[in-house]
Formats: sequence, C-alpha cells, structure tokens
Amino acid sequence: MENESRKANTAADRAEITEVMRRIVAGDPAAVVTFMDRFGHRVRFVVRRILEDMGRLDVRDDIDELHGLVTDACLVVTDRAAGWSPDGALPWTWAYLAIRAKVGQVVGHRVVELEESLMDDHDTGPPITVLMNRPPTGSSGWPAVTPT
Repeated sequence: MENESRKANTAADRAEITEVMRRIVAGDPAAVVTFMDRFGHRVRFVVRRILEDMGRLDVRDDIDELHGLVTDACLVVTDRAAGWSPDGALPWTWAYLAIRAKVGQVVGHRVVELEESLMDDHDTGPPITVLMNRPPTGSSGWPAVTPT
C-alpha cells in the first residue's frame, strides 16, 4: 500500500514538475518562483553534494552562501528549461553539469598550498625522451588496414 502511495506521489511530482517547466518555457516569471519554492530543496541537495565533492565544506556549512548557490542553481535549470524533456531525468539531474560549472565558477575549488620542501627531496631521475612512431593513417585518421 505504501509503495502505491509513493508511486502516486512520484507521478504527481512528475506532473507538477512538467507543468512548472512548461510554464517557465512559456515565459511565466511566477513559474520560476514556483520552481524554487517547490523544488529548491531537491536542488539544494545537489548543490550540497557538489560542494562536498569540491572540498568546500566551508561554503556548504554557510547558510547564506548555500542559499545563494541554490538560487543560482535553480536559475541555471530554469534558463535551460526549453531543452528539458519530461520523459527524461529530473531537471536538476539533467542540468547537473551546468549546475556544477556554476558552483565552481562562484566558489572555486579548494586550494591546497604546495609544500616546496617536499619537492626538494624528490628525485625525478634522468630526463626521458619519448619517440612516437605513428602508423600510416587512412583518410579517416585511423590506421590504414591492408587486406590479407
């Protein structure tokens, strides 16, 4: 019984997402606000995961910074709404790489200082010369195949 209820909620959520995205594509500015209000918590989860992957726990734990990034991420999704398909992934999953790029642009990746003292003790050995022989290529750029 619970599984049927969950499917109904999922179907209802999918229908609501589809309708909100349709309104966004049609140019309804209120739909952008609706998207943020109804689905911002799901986008927030994605943004938090991206920040953790980037090692930016300081930003993840800053409520104001996180809120701003979630707003930016929602706008990334809504700006691309015309390319989203209701039959595909959820909008925040579909736009994951664009959201990640926006988060990286805003906060950057964690920086770790290079310890020069560790580099001084490192013996790189003698220089290495690499010679590359390329096989003859066909017109496609792939190695030519000769029939036997």
